[in-house]
Amino acid sequence: MSIPQYTLDANRFAAAFPFHVVFNQARTLLQVGEVLARIAPDVRPGAALDQVLPTTGSTAEVPFDELVRQPNLVALLKHPPSGLMLRGAVHQLGSGDNGPYVFLGSPWVPTAAELVRLGLTLSDFAAHDAASDVTQLAQIHRLAQDDLRRLNQLQRSQQEELNALLELSPDGIIAFNREGVVTHANASLRSLLGSLLPGPIPPPLAAFDNLLLAAANPAIPCVPCSELPDGSHDTVELLRPRPMILQRSARVLHGADGIPAGRVLYLRDVTHETEVARMKSEFLTTAAHELRTPLASVHGFTELLLAEEFPRDISREMLTTMHRQSSLLVKLVNELLDLARIEARAGKDLQIELLPLVPLLQEVVEGFYLESAPRQVVLDLSTEAVWVAADRVKLVQAVNNVLSNACKYSPQGNSIHVQLLVREGRQGREIGVSITDQGIGMSEPQLARIFERFFRADPGGAIGGTGLGMTLVKEFLELMGGSVEVTSALGAGTTVTLWLPAAAPPGLAQA
Repeated sequence: MSIPQYTLDANRFAAAFPFHVVFNQARTLLQVGEVLARIAPDVRPGAALDQVLPTTGSTAEVPFDELVRQPNLVALLKHPPSGLMLRGAVHQLGSGDNGPYVFLGSPWVPTAAELVRLGLTLSDFAAHDAASDVTQLAQIHRLAQDDLRRLNQLQRSQQEELNALLELSPDGIIAFNREGVVTHANASLRSLLGSLLPGPIPPPLAAFDNLLLAAANPAIPCVPCSELPDGSHDTVELLRPRPMILQRSARVLHGADGIPAGRVLYLRDVTHETEVARMKSEFLTTAAHELRTPLASVHGFTELLLAEEFPRDISREMLTTMHRQSSLLVKLVNELLDLARIEARAGKDLQIELLPLVPLLQEVVEGFYLESAPRQVVLDLSTEAVWVAADRVKLVQAVNNVLSNACKYSPQGNSIHVQLLVREGRQGREIGVSITDQGIGMSEPQLARIFERFFRADPGGAIGGTGLGMTLVKEFLELMGGSVEVTSALGAGTTVTLWLPAAAPPGLAQA
């Protein structure tokens, strides 16, 4: 007994399944449901399925061949011009591998307004199998869960990358939400502000502002962080937990509704850069003054000698002035080169040898040239043989620099005392060369900056100098394993002590 086969012709099929499409292996449309053809005229036989009804949503990532092989998977198609969404499954018609295929779907219309917009009525919908709808909903739910899992993993990965970048930043970063509560603060912020923060977690924005304002220099106006405009930059000078200059940058975060949802602050320590800029400015001022005077003398006298013939004694006086002024220029250039060489070589060019300190100091004092009226240099040196391991040239230059300062900053007629000291240091016995003047002295702020490059106790320029002498003294002594100590009082003179590790005499050292 044969089983009758019941089939529908194309017209009846289109009416029974108003939103179906039939297509071949090349995904060219062969047949279209009557309601779908009415709503989307471009969905017609001969059109390319991928162009008029591309897959969308989670199924956009699923190969179309996979949808054909697994008809239990829900496929989502979208008609871009109308915005119509179709939900259904793909089935193969016939037994061959070449199709054709049919997509049986129904509109995915979430609201009644969408029905009106699309021009659909209840009569346009075919009857549905409730069990099939439940199965499709379960499949959609599973796909949604898979999408959510992938999004969570992606978000977690991106959050870890962002946290790593924030923690690697040497600058402080802190974020606040709409209520001013801290949502993130990197380790650099805690190390930057240190004891200024009350605990491991920074306080809310209002309290954070109060802490910064309390630690800021009261002489310089400071805008609270909460009032900084979006994208603004400024600097704040803090006195606590240590003196420093912070550069602040602020960004305001906005939510999807455009309402401010918080702010991010970026804090960078620019103390060093500011100090370097100040030192450069001071150097240019000093260099302009120190270079202009000798250059003007050399240039002026040279023009005179070229323009006229002078008597021998007058010419010699001019040449002597030119020589003295050019010597000042050579000294400035040599001191700059010495500093550059120290930074580049880091002490690798030192020629360390055993030196008897007493005869070396006597030689330096006897050969010392005083630029103005002579001052008495009193030596208080022991008769005991004192030896140090040092670079002879650099030690002589260091002593000369200190003696030169003592001479320049002392009134004429006052004496300069040079004596030897001995002490037990952390590394053993140390010998000190103490040079004391009765000059103008220095205040505490001046004394704190004595080793800065280009700093001079007389910034007005009345007393000549480059401001590099004491910087070189400190660099030389530290390269030779020693140190420098300076004590001074304004109007009461200055004492500079050069400390070097004591060394055994040559014969004793060899034994």
